[in-house]
Amino acid sequence: MGGERFAKDRLEEIGEIPQSTTGNAFSTLRCHGCGMKDSKREMIKLSANYINGVAISFLIVGGLSQLFVYAKDGDIWQAIKMMAVALASSLFLHSIGLYVIGLLDKDE
Repeated sequence: MGGERFAKDRLEEIGEIPQSTTGNAFSTLRCHGCGMKDSKREMIKLSANYINGVAISFLIVGGLSQLFVYAKDGDIWQAIKMMAVALASSLFLHSIGLYVIGLLDKDE
């Protein structure tokens, strides 16, 4: 605690942060997620990473493999449709992953 107090006093001396009226000077720093526990931050990162992994799987398994299967049978339009659905699903899941990783910017 002594180090934190010293850092707070030093930042106030050089004018980096304003005097806090609430008693918690570090809440005025522009540090996203500083109020969040490290375990919570890691859970958010892992969740976003998992969702992005599923998005990549959708693209590869649902899109590229189907392209080869339907192209072999000569039905290229069905292959294009399946690839478009897989790409849309992958992009949707990726946007969810981006939302989840955006939760890191919220203080709790």
